Amino acid sequence: MLEVAPNSLLPVIEVADPETAKKQLPRAEAELREKTAEREKREAVLVERQAQLDEDEQAANFLYNRLNEKSAALQKLRESVTSELLTLRDASDVSGHAQRIRIAKDELALYQESYSRLLEVVRPKHELRKLGDLARLHDSLASEADIKAILSHVRTIVALEPAFSEETRLGVVGQRTQMLLAEAKRLHEQAARTRTEFEAATKQFEKTQGEIAHLRILG
Repeated sequence: MLEVAPNSLLPVIEVADPETAKKQLPRAEAELREKTAEREKREAVLVERQAQLDEDEQAANFLYNRLNEKSAALQKLRESVTSELLTLRDASDVSGHAQRIRIAKDELALYQESYSRLLEVVRPKHELRKLGDLARLHDSLASEADIKAILSHVRTIVALEPAFSEETRLGVVGQRTQMLLAEAKRLHEQAARTRTEFEAATKQFEKTQGEIAHLRILG
C-alpha cells in the first residue's frame, strides 16, 4: 500500500481503490489494537524491571550499611580482646574470644560476599534484562507507529471516495499520515540504536562475568 520514493523522507502514496480500502480498514484497526496491546505489555514488563532495580538499590544500601556496622564491630571486638589479654593475660577467656572473633569475621565475610555479588552479577544482570526489554518496547512502539500511519492512510482513502466520481486515480499524502510516518521513522531509528546498545552490553556483560569467574577460580 505504501511505496517509498527514492531519497525521500516520506512515502509517495497513490490512492487507487477506495473499495479495497474499506475492506482493509477493519483489518488495520484490529492490527492496531494488537500492536497497542503488545506495546502496553512491554511497558508493564519494563515497570517490573525498574522495580527490581529499585529493590537492588535498597539491598545494596542495606548491605553497605551492614558491612560498615560489622566492620566497626569487629574492630572494636579486637581492640577489646587485645586490651583484656594485656591486662588479664592467662585469666582471659582466649577460646571464647577467638570464637567470637571468628563469628564476627564470618558474618563480615558473608555480607561482603553478598554485596560483591549484588554489584558484580545480580544488578548488572537485571540492568541488562531491562535494556533488552527496552529494546523490545522500542520495536513495539515503531511497529505501532507503522500501523497508525497505514490506518491513517486507509481512512483518508475511504474519506476521499466521493472524489473518485470525478477522478479515476488520485495521488495523496495526508498531513497526519506524513506526521505519523515521520514519527514511525524516528521510532525505528531509536529501536535500532537500542538494539545495538543491548548487543554491546550483552557482550560486555559476558566478558565481565567470565573475568569474575576466572578470578574466583584463581582465588
